[in-house]
Amino acid sequence: MASTQNTAAWLPGVGKPLEVRPADIPAPGVGELLIEVKAVAVQPAEYKIQEGLLPFPLKYPTVIGLSFSGIVVKVGSMIWGASSSFGAYATQLAAEAGYTIVGVASARNAELVQSFGAAHFVDRESPGTLQELIALGPFKAVLAAADTAQDQEVVAAMLAAHGGGSFLSTMGLRPGVTLPPGNGEFTKWLWWQYLENALQSEKLKLLPVQVVGGLSQVQAAWNLLKQGKVSGQRLIGIKHIVGL
Repeated sequence: MASTQNTAAWLPGVGKPLEVRPADIPAPGVGELLIEVKAVAVQPAEYKIQEGLLPFPLKYPTVIGLSFSGIVVKVGSMIWGASSSFGAYATQLAAEAGYTIVGVASARNAELVQSFGAAHFVDRESPGTLQELIALGPFKAVLAAADTAQDQEVVAAMLAAHGGGSFLSTMGLRPGVTLPPGNGEFTKWLWWQYLENALQSEKLKLLPVQVVGGLSQVQAAWNLLKQGKVSGQRLIGIKHIVGL
């Protein structure tokens, strides 16, 4: 008989450390998949949820996790789509679409960002960041793949200097805010045709990864993110390490 439980990293509440303990294996409902997770990528948003910095209405204790890869083991009665894009991939997709990209990141990642197709690079930690960005504008749109409140102030001032513009964020909507779905055909083409082929052919470049261990090391990985010690790479936990 197949096991009805696995192991998960539980968040007991805001401000509390993770606890690795058993979790029931759920059954997928309508529009859902059950995935056997093989690897997880640690995200800055996760430690921000732990710190209470993001307004997600969660019921504790809870298991969170925003990025993973694995094998579909069971399918519900309907599947609707996909989610999530990040700076490295957005840069490559926009550059291939013909846009002139200005990449903003830490100076140590300048070469990496330009290798993804950015025509210009701006150091986000430089005192002259705002002035340099204004000089490179105006912009059709600004995508914030990883931003802080201070970053958003810079983006607002930069767009205002040119009479406004579009600001795109990878964060979810605030509670109570809904938007109608759009660009359905483009989304299906992007995820189920272009990205699949680009990954198989290695046309799409991936960020370097650092394996941090299993679930028992997720809290330590969150701490590294919180301390600003992770840049230009992904922290990954993999299943064959004891504790995952």
